[in-house]
Amino acid sequence: MSGMQSPIAATDKGRPLSICTIGDLILDIIVLPNAPIAPDADTPATIRLGAGGQAANVAAWTSALGARSRLICKRGTDPASRLAATELARYGVEICGPVFEGRGGVVVSVSGADGQRTMAQAAIEAASLARRVTVDLASAHDIEIVGPARFAARLAALEPDVVFATEAEQAAVPDFDAPWVIKLGARGARFPEGAYPARSVVAVDTTGAGDALAAGYLVGGPECAIEAAARAVGTIGAMPPEATIRM
Repeated sequence: MSGMQSPIAATDKGRPLSICTIGDLILDIIVLPNAPIAPDADTPATIRLGAGGQAANVAAWTSALGARSRLICKRGTDPASRLAATELARYGVEICGPVFEGRGGVVVSVSGADGQRTMAQAAIEAASLARRVTVDLASAHDIEIVGPARFAARLAALEPDVVFATEAEQAAVPDFDAPWVIKLGARGARFPEGAYPARSVVAVDTTGAGDALAAGYLVGGPECAIEAAARAVGTIGAMPPEATIRM
């Protein structure tokens, strides 16, 4: 990675670190307006598209940081799905799971001038086979829809070693006891090891920054997490910069 040294990703027994993520693989379309959006008029913008989805983002950053990565997902056969899979495979991610005839997901993310964005089942059996399980809560709103008590019961069934969340997501399940990594955006993050401030960088696009932070923590701990997040906000889209691709 340009300006960032990948940590030596290995287990305590010397084997290469391998991380498996379970979730979505979608096509991300990132739109960065070059001026305030004007109603009923054209607005010049920079547009990028590529692989996305929280699990896919973490897998890509994991690979870029020097570990082996595998994504388990369900994906379609339409052009958007094929493009997303091709882009993710370029990062060295092994993609597993069923392929179905039909369309996959497409998300359009529109970023404002400050770099913030707006955006249009936990596998218990799989977790039981893993040596170490981490969970990213992803959405306080969805937790409220499911119901905090029901969601906490599902979370407990996974027996996570670490839970990644924003402050709002943690507040949605206040009584759940686990080691937490709390994403604080521009303020940095709180890890089991302590609080770390964010790097001083110009935020271009915050899409996937939390996923980069999660991957960095899993591969190399808090320092690697903060550095990966800093690189992410300086890049358009959720995938690592081109310089991080390992062929």
